[in-house]
Amino acid sequence: MIRWKWMSLLALLTSGCSGMVLGMSEPIKRSEYNRMPKMFEYDQYDDCLFSDPEEVQATFCLVRVVIKPDNGSELWRLIESFSSNRKLHFNHALLDRGICIGDVEEMKKRLGGENASDLVVPKFEIDFPHKIQHDPFRNADAYRDNFSEIVSIIINKDLSEKHKLKAYTEIEYCDRTGVDEFPIDHLDIAFLVILFVLLLLMFLSSCYDYRSKVGFGLNHYRENLPTRKAMLLVSFSFLRNWYRLTSRSKEPIYRDLRPMQSVRYFSFTLMLIGHASLLVLPRTAWVMEQKYRELETMIIVNGFQIISTFIVLGGFVFTVMFVQKMQETGRKPGWVEIVVITVNRYIRLTPVYGLLLLFEATWYIRLHDGPFWRRGAETELTFCRRNWWINLLYFNNYYKQEEPCMQHSWYLACDFQLSIVGLILVTAILRFPKIKVFLLAVVTSISVAIPALVVYKNAFEGVSIFSPEARRFNFWYDEGYKKTYLPTHMYLVHYLFGIISGFLYFKLKNSNCNLASLKIYRIVWYSLYLLGPAQFFLGQIFYMNDFPKPSVWMSIYFAGARVVWALIIVLGMLGFLYRVSKPITRFTNIRIFEVLGRLTYGAYVGHFFIIKIMFYNVRELSNLNIFNIVTKIHGTLYLSYLLSLTLALLVELPVSAIQKQILEGVLKSKRRDQSKTEEASNGTKDVFNGAFTNDAFKRTFRGSVE
Repeated sequence: MIRWKWMSLLALLTSGCSGMVLGMSEPIKRSEYNRMPKMFEYDQYDDCLFSDPEEVQATFCLVRVVIKPDNGSELWRLIESFSSNRKLHFNHALLDRGICIGDVEEMKKRLGGENASDLVVPKFEIDFPHKIQHDPFRNADAYRDNFSEIVSIIINKDLSEKHKLKAYTEIEYCDRTGVDEFPIDHLDIAFLVILFVLLLLMFLSSCYDYRSKVGFGLNHYRENLPTRKAMLLVSFSFLRNWYRLTSRSKEPIYRDLRPMQSVRYFSFTLMLIGHASLLVLPRTAWVMEQKYRELETMIIVNGFQIISTFIVLGGFVFTVMFVQKMQETGRKPGWVEIVVITVNRYIRLTPVYGLLLLFEATWYIRLHDGPFWRRGAETELTFCRRNWWINLLYFNNYYKQEEPCMQHSWYLACDFQLSIVGLILVTAILRFPKIKVFLLAVVTSISVAIPALVVYKNAFEGVSIFSPEARRFNFWYDEGYKKTYLPTHMYLVHYLFGIISGFLYFKLKNSNCNLASLKIYRIVWYSLYLLGPAQFFLGQIFYMNDFPKPSVWMSIYFAGARVVWALIIVLGMLGFLYRVSKPITRFTNIRIFEVLGRLTYGAYVGHFFIIKIMFYNVRELSNLNIFNIVTKIHGTLYLSYLLSLTLALLVELPVSAIQKQILEGVLKSKRRDQSKTEEASNGTKDVFNGAFTNDAFKRTFRGSVE
């Protein structure tokens, strides 16, 4: 009874807050709003490019339009005033146009003849991002030389006649049938060769595995072959890898952690919703600006930190697995373990990542076309060809942030860096257990202070602001995004809470404490399902108000919110492990979620490809209809996991199988050498061997899908 009263109170508070936002008056009447120039206006793409052969070949250009300030214009003052609210509104001084250009001379005559050139506005000082920088588009300079004048004439004639305004125009890129196809080069061929080799290896390995089969049935594919050489030859076997993917470990530690796979899957689903909201192209600015005043939008926008769920989960699972293996060996880890685990993790993660990066840099742009497709695909192609090495060094969340290759891969860099920090920290704790509490307290305090200092120093808000205007350039040029959302040091607190929860798990387990039997914990655990969304919603106060900055209280709030979310995840995880709710436990232990959880890494790496196909492969922009968006999100989810399944069977599982066999060979050789050394030295031990020489420890090096 107490539990339901508590949940009802939280629901009442949440609904009351939502009423405050939903009941806010509109800042401007629609009639006044419609006086401003339309923000997005495009000619028909297909009608433009696919004309009759006898007609002049037309060109379709995407143009950025910057309205020239005119303090004598009442309309300009309206635009300036309305756009000043950068948290909730677009910058209405920056317009997007799609212009179809036919016969240039004929168009000039029709638009004013010799006097048409007077409509061209030279570039003036612009103090905000107005185009995609670093020249990612092919042939853009040539198109600007040929069509900049006529584009400026067309747009300025329309603006002057309808609104009595002038604007500077700049072509972003143009499409022309038969001209702007991308030629096949050595990288395109390299991708096809790699793909062919992988498919050939799968075919040959599967054939060898089948010929090695003794007897009938499929149990052959679940069992190891007698020699290491044979196991290496079947590393790419389709059926063997399928059973590895769908099998269930009988070890107690894996059984305890089974619900974490469900958490991974559902966290990815929620994160995908956020990414879809990031990339959807609104038909009108009004639609998006009104969405920012709705409850669900505030929860989604402020819920971008859902990605930190993976970070807490990663710290927790790593600590539990690593400490468990160390306890089994009875040895303390050292620098050898740190180096080997880091190298192994790099080898495990990079093949899938690298293959998709190569696909992004080659064939991906050829999948579709349309007025917006190059904005979504060619930018990635160009930046991936320039900056691929930054991604493969897992440093792209700090360097070249404005030229992102696979923008979402910042998380992979963050996670890889945190895994190294966490490995060093846990190793130090296991080697020096007496200072465990002190060490964790100091490092956690630093991790909490860092976000607060960053926010105060840069005069940021109490939450990361994802404004409508910043969305236009996918946040590439937004300082808040670059300094509060991407860097690893902003997520150190989450990873540390994951590590602390791992040690707490062992302490509770050793003390035979059952959290599910504590009434207060059950109340708190059920409350988390409301506290999580409620915390996201509270961020709306920073969108609706403009507080003085820099601010000590907002800095504390920013850091405190991260701590609160980390606590929510930790308490939620422990509740799953201790089966607070038996129905929920049974649900999270459904076998399909275990498989989907294993496939989440590949789904994450590949889901941006699918989202861009869904939202950039369009001729008309979205009116943000809920049914349309939900349909595309579901399609993205299913296709992402289908892509991940393919990658797991073709790349990820074979690589992890090869790693396992090579590591076992190294360990076996190392044990033989160690035995000889011990015999020769009468029992002298190598202090650097640690747990690396133990059979139990090598299971730590399994692939991410095992």
